[in-house]
Amino acid sequence: MTDTTERPDEQGAAAPADPSGAIVAPPKKELGAAGRVAAGVSAKGFGVDPDADDGVPHAGLRLAGLVATLVAVGVLNRWMLVVILGLVTMITLHEFGHYYMAKRAGMKVTEFFLGFGPKIWSTRRGETEYGIKLIPAGAYVKIPGMTNLEEIAPEDEARTYRQKNFRQRVGVAVAGSTMHFILALVLIFVALAAVGQPGGTMDPTVRAEQWRISAVTDGTGAKAARLRKGDRILSIDGKAIPTFDALRSVTKPLKGKTVPMVFERAGKRIATTVHLKPFYSWSVQSVGKGTSTLQPYDQITKINGTPTSTFRDLDEQLAAIDGKRATITYERGASSTPHAATVTVDALTLSGHEGYVGIGQDEPPVERLGVGQSLVETPKQFASLVQVSLQGLGKFFSPGGISDFAGQVGHARKDHSAVAASTVANKDGRSSSHLETSSEAGVGSVNPNRVMSIVGLVHVGSASAAVDPAGLITLFAVINIFIGVFNLAPLLPFDGGHVVLAVYEKIQEVRLRRRRYFADVGRLLPVVYAVTLLLVLLFVSTIYLDLANPLSV
Repeated sequence: MTDTTERPDEQGAAAPADPSGAIVAPPKKELGAAGRVAAGVSAKGFGVDPDADDGVPHAGLRLAGLVATLVAVGVLNRWMLVVILGLVTMITLHEFGHYYMAKRAGMKVTEFFLGFGPKIWSTRRGETEYGIKLIPAGAYVKIPGMTNLEEIAPEDEARTYRQKNFRQRVGVAVAGSTMHFILALVLIFVALAAVGQPGGTMDPTVRAEQWRISAVTDGTGAKAARLRKGDRILSIDGKAIPTFDALRSVTKPLKGKTVPMVFERAGKRIATTVHLKPFYSWSVQSVGKGTSTLQPYDQITKINGTPTSTFRDLDEQLAAIDGKRATITYERGASSTPHAATVTVDALTLSGHEGYVGIGQDEPPVERLGVGQSLVETPKQFASLVQVSLQGLGKFFSPGGISDFAGQVGHARKDHSAVAASTVANKDGRSSSHLETSSEAGVGSVNPNRVMSIVGLVHVGSASAAVDPAGLITLFAVINIFIGVFNLAPLLPFDGGHVVLAVYEKIQEVRLRRRRYFADVGRLLPVVYAVTLLLVLLFVSTIYLDLANPLSV
């Protein structure tokens, strides 16, 4: 008789095939409480239900309460409901990818839940329990035997994740992100072919480089240089201006000087000079009851016919018209069309910024691509958005990025209170103005290193959709790509961690000529502790930030 037993070595474990043909799992290690939690997390079992199998008390009432809450949300803000349902659909399809591939591979799936923590409602169909849980932090599918640390009943061992071949295990691990990427590809195609995008692209880098001048402010260097709407500045003082955002960083050190400038008009390059004379743009931050015609973020260009661009401080001008009727000229939104309104000025608060050229930014016109061209462009733009997501994640998890985010969280209330104080009418009811001299982001400003929670996504998504419903397609495409990329991080408990584990085991099987090799996940528990703690901190801190210092749209 041939002895087929394979002995575990110091790096992993292997075991013989039992009579049923399944490979016997390595002996389970004794773990402490923290170890059991970490093992559960690494095995995608972090949603294990505290209610066990005792059922859900008053499940019907709980479910009715959830449905009633969603209906109420829809009545109050239909776009908020649309965003919530869109996000739920995304995470459900992510877990369905895992579920489908596991079932296809013959694995046992015991749970499929939306949310974590205590159950709201559940139902059992065959060997799988489906349901909804209280904490809306994601979803999960529970597949027994994701690692060698789990204790599995002997009769179920053959159907565990760990007993399947390399291809099947990797297929299950990447299925969630694959669903996100498929959704993103479909949404990108729809955005390009059916909805249209500025410049015919969803790539923010390409779009930023296609900017044009939307308007020229009277009395500025741009006006004197005869720039006009539709032009694009290529360089100032020999320094390239690839994007509108680069304009300030290039011109600020040259404040007050007359320098060479090259701009493009109708495809032609024109060389001239521009005097970088400081000017000021003023926008509404708050209005009193008697000034209801104006809205926050309106650009105030004239007061009683006097241009505001030459004033660094408007307090004196506002004091002269406070409580009186005055003609205010303003621009609203992306439109550069001036509007004039004669209103009674009541506690009008303005916020100003210093500029040096005197132009506004205009996005390229919206273009819809043909079906064929969209099919060609969709994978290209998908790849570009994946690259943007990777760059964003790399920047966020860098030492500087983490420090910046910690600062955002630590100063959330202070930042919000400071800006709120400037956006609410003064306690004495008088109009006022203030010039922003700091580049730090506050409420209403999008810090490039800011990460939104599900609360922030719902808030920003619903507010954006109210203005541009088609923009939700772009938003959902970007979210799907980000989640898909994030889940492939090569660390447990992410899906990418299970892929890396499977690849390592396959390499060891080939190297040691074994039928099956089990990596010792116990050695990775410290990593699981750290990653899990980071995820919890990120979940809590992003929700806090979105509540304490919400973004304005």
